[in-house]
Amino acid sequence: AFAMIMNHGVPNARFGAGQRSALHTLARGLVFLMQVWCFDFLLDFVGVPATRHRPPAHEGVWRSAWWRQMQPLAHIRKEGVLEETLARVTRCHVAVDPSPDIKDQLVLLHADPAVLLIPGLWSQQACDKLILAALCSGAMRQSSCSGYGIETSKAQAARTSGSVVMKPGLAGRFGAEGLVRKLVRDLTGVLGVGGAPGESAEYPQVVRYERGQRFDLHEDAFAWEQVKQDNYQRHATLLVYLNDVEHGGVTRFPDLDLEIKPRCGQGLLFFPAFRDGYPDERTIHSAEPALDEKWVAQVWLGQRTQYHKQPRESGGLNGDRSGEK
Repeated sequence: AFAMIMNHGVPNARFGAGQRSALHTLARGLVFLMQVWCFDFLLDFVGVPATRHRPPAHEGVWRSAWWRQMQPLAHIRKEGVLEETLARVTRCHVAVDPSPDIKDQLVLLHADPAVLLIPGLWSQQACDKLILAALCSGAMRQSSCSGYGIETSKAQAARTSGSVVMKPGLAGRFGAEGLVRKLVRDLTGVLGVGGAPGESAEYPQVVRYERGQRFDLHEDAFAWEQVKQDNYQRHATLLVYLNDVEHGGVTRFPDLDLEIKPRCGQGLLFFPAFRDGYPDERTIHSAEPALDEKWVAQVWLGQRTQYHKQPRESGGLNGDRSGEK
């Protein structure tokens, strides 16, 4: 009908001149809107967001969520050299300069995006002590899902674990304040992550997964719209597995074809966002359902960004963030 009106005009039998002119204008407007819609749909189909929504490119990484379901993300490389990987992380995500002793222990599980394993980062005694402090605190609650891009209505089903934010005061009442501060030092000191103005660690969490509990696919980075509003983004995640888990409970990175089986005391380091604050979607991951009980300590390094003149004030080990996900 639109084509007929555009090519031959409006039939004279039913409409006056004014009505024909109005219908012709309406048809032109509808055709224009359909062209715009088809153009945006085509861009989304091939994995290129419309210009007004497109974030800056990061070494060829596509960010179209619809396209990621059709084929693997571009620019994913499992094999690599540790020195080159650390240099790339420093250039694209956050500064990383591990101490010589710890660098010799790093295991490169994935080169780009970088995923690093640190065997024996914590002793079993330290792991047991932090688990005991979390249990004795009486503050374990169902883990929060805020900031993960998970719909509120689905949050309770998506993350079923229990967790506690281990602020130094709470940990100190159970003799574990030193361990909480050690976790932060391991990230920022031993592993040498961060150091730029505005970068600091959040309060660590201790998380418990009982039989059947899980955390579905999610990103540790905050959504871009929230970053612009809060002037804050996470750039590094350090997990420390506090016990051996023989059955279930792996940390899975589906886009990287990578699964990590929890082993007591080993650390896992990865980088969920780029320097400019955009999330690195390639680091989406899950905590698969635990068949054995699983305990994890985790800490994030974040940075206040400069999207607004007055960043929101909040607390943290360095006065920057609360640590609750």
